[in-house]
Amino acid sequence: RLLFPASPQPPIPNSFRYDPRRKLALLQLRHETGKLTVRLTGVQPTVYELLGIVWEQPVWEFNFDDDPDDWTPVNDLAPFEVKGGILRTRSVGGDPYMHSPQIRIDSTKFKRLVLRLRVQFPAGAYPIGQVFWVREDDPNWSESKSLRFTLPTDGQWHELRIDLSQSPEWRGTITQIRLDPGGGAGIVVEIDHVRLE
Repeated sequence: RLLFPASPQPPIPNSFRYDPRRKLALLQLRHETGKLTVRLTGVQPTVYELLGIVWEQPVWEFNFDDDPDDWTPVNDLAPFEVKGGILRTRSVGGDPYMHSPQIRIDSTKFKRLVLRLRVQFPAGAYPIGQVFWVREDDPNWSESKSLRFTLPTDGQWHELRIDLSQSPEWRGTITQIRLDPGGGAGIVVEIDHVRLE
């Protein structure tokens, strides 16, 4: 429960949401004064590092604005924008890729990568995607732990299903994935959801 002091002016819109996946409350407070006091009641403090930051349900739907569900633009990608359930970015160099958050999944239970995305390629860009993964027993990124797939070039929304089990390296406990949305600068990428199933 949030308690704000009485004010003669109507309050500037604020937002509050609780993220049950991360067990985290997010507050966005706008105010006109230099100091604001917020009192939270009915909660107990904890340390973020001790929370469930390892995702055991590998489903990312980008349902909250400005929240990339812990995905990170690692190389040759512009900062993520998340609005209306869509994660958007564009490549700013020749080797764009992003990392998932830390996960912990059994490769025998999750065998497919499902992506719903729309990609726009400029002339000269390479429309071949690639997914990499690391395992608990082999935490290094390598070409052997990856699969390539063709990306649609018509600028329309598509759902892709990549069978990860076709690789003998998809085994054991998977701890992170990397997604390469083609090669080249100027690629516009919009992602509705990413799932392992």
